Amino acid sequence: MLGSDAKTRGAILENLVGMFTYFRTSEMFDFVANILANVSSMKEGRCWMIEHSQNILSPVFLLLQDPQVNAHRTKHMVECVRNCLFEYEKYEKDYLQMGVIELLCRVLVKEHGLTEHSLPESWMHLKGIAPKEVFASMIDIDITRDLLDGLMLLANSQTFLKEMDRQKIYHLFECLKIKPFGETRTKIDVINAQLMSLGQEELPIAEPTDLD
Repeated sequence: MLGSDAKTRGAILENLVGMFTYFRTSEMFDFVANILANVSSMKEGRCWMIEHSQNILSPVFLLLQDPQVNAHRTKHMVECVRNCLFEYEKYEKDYLQMGVIELLCRVLVKEHGLTEHSLPESWMHLKGIAPKEVFASMIDIDITRDLLDGLMLLANSQTFLKEMDRQKIYHLFECLKIKPFGETRTKIDVINAQLMSLGQEELPIAEPTDLD
């Protein structure tokens, strides 16, 4: 998909992403999301994507916040982002400049339907991203899992961990509509434990969300 010619390397993928973005509600181009996930599963592919983030990852993050984008596209674009975050050490500066932590959180806010009625004060600047509140049964647990996987990868870096603490990401975690047990809760607990290891502040104990 990237090609071997240095002059045209990645041109096909960039063109596909361009059409994928322009025709953001057309099922005809949904397959591009699968291609993005597949290319990013290879180290060479995800490194190229990060190095050309303006044409690849930036459009992906914009689409992930678009309420008109369907579940198929969202699922595989999130997989693409999660895969790219395996390179967090090599591209730390790129991700910091991109504001990748908040971008991931923006997608969480949209997926969990967190409006001004449910967002914590420290995250109220993201109000309006979710068009309406949603029930827990309407949330794609795989998308949530992959977003948290991405945050877990970043939390292995002290730089990103401190940024999560600065943004008070644990306040956002308290509002996610998930069960008080299971794999998803465990991922949040792992990140919170790493944040507590910074010793800057004792984190609040998240109350189980009402899932009725």
